[in-house]
Amino acid sequence: MEEHFSPEKIPEFLYHEKENQQRHSIVYTEAFLADKLKKIYTTWFSASDISPFAGYASDAELKLILFALVPDKENDYENLFETLCSLVHAKGKQTENPCFFINEKAPGLLMGSSESENSEKTASDILDKFEAETGHQAICGISYYPCLDYTHTDIIQNGFKALIHASMLENKKLAVFDSVSLNISSDEYFQKKDIDNAVKELEKGLLLNEKDENILNSLGVCFAVKKDFDKSLKYFEMADQHSDAGFIMPLYNKGLINYLNNDTEKAKTIFLQAFEKCKDFYEIPFYLGKTEYDLKNTEKALEYFLKAEKIKPESAAVLNYIGEIYLKNKDIEKAYTEYKKSLKIMPENPYALSAIGYIYFIKGENTEIAKTFMEQSLEMDPENKLFKERLNLLVSDENKEDLKKAQSF
Repeated sequence: MEEHFSPEKIPEFLYHEKENQQRHSIVYTEAFLADKLKKIYTTWFSASDISPFAGYASDAELKLILFALVPDKENDYENLFETLCSLVHAKGKQTENPCFFINEKAPGLLMGSSESENSEKTASDILDKFEAETGHQAICGISYYPCLDYTHTDIIQNGFKALIHASMLENKKLAVFDSVSLNISSDEYFQKKDIDNAVKELEKGLLLNEKDENILNSLGVCFAVKKDFDKSLKYFEMADQHSDAGFIMPLYNKGLINYLNNDTEKAKTIFLQAFEKCKDFYEIPFYLGKTEYDLKNTEKALEYFLKAEKIKPESAAVLNYIGEIYLKNKDIEKAYTEYKKSLKIMPENPYALSAIGYIYFIKGENTEIAKTFMEQSLEMDPENKLFKERLNLLVSDENKEDLKKAQSF
């Protein structure tokens, strides 16, 4: 079976996207609609930064409010945006703050020092009125200056990050730029495998909230992917220290780092702690099974693998392990059943192909198919010693038969 992971092969760590795979979905004005709306709201600015608002550049405090729409099946976005912009326009006139289209994508309102403290109330009022008038939902992101080492110009980019953050909230669709916004932004880089920029976003998020368990866990994942296991373990330990009982990811990830470092006993101890807290994550009983299997405790390993199978019956990996344990125990029919299920889930599965071929061989049936399966498994994994041994047994047996036939003449 699989050996310990090499540094080139990183397993799947538990990451915040694992719990919430739903991606954000936002409806922006885009250029054609922004152009049409600008003909209605002739006093609005079109901007990609705040340079047109020179008077605000010297303000000690700024708040940027950006708006967009939640996707709607009726798709009457033109009228919905017109209503939304009318509400933003009215509030801008009332507060004497400029309105604009940012990057032709999002209507917004810029508030200076005298008004910025009311930005969240202003945004909430607009969202509530919009929903009352249309029956539809808008979203809002608020960014601010000063913030860390960000410049006045960065308020635009951070506003869009807050808007994406707001789109992922379940209830009130308003988010103020914070560590969560940066964690979500970092995931955009992570999904593109741009780990360095993901880390930069997360490190800024940590400056905003040094105890953010998701930020700390995400940093641990990023450094694990970079194969810096010492730094990764440090962040997982910090995340576990600051997390509540229901946040299991950093504890599991600590176990996985120790497993990668071949400290199987310590990994097992940590996985057991994680399993006591949460029995619903497939990965925890799966890796408990792997640690017990590596420690030659096959009966205990089988117990955990069966638990993992109940959680995720479509996992070919866990079925391979269950099949292998049955095979070791000479329970051939059960082994065959598990491997057949595994092969059905993942046809390009060298472990199942080799094992089924071997089972055919030891049962003395389908010798040609057995040989084909074993050869296919070796094509997929040419260095696997077990696959080679099984095929050699079959070839040796064939040679013996050929010898017997030759001697019978």
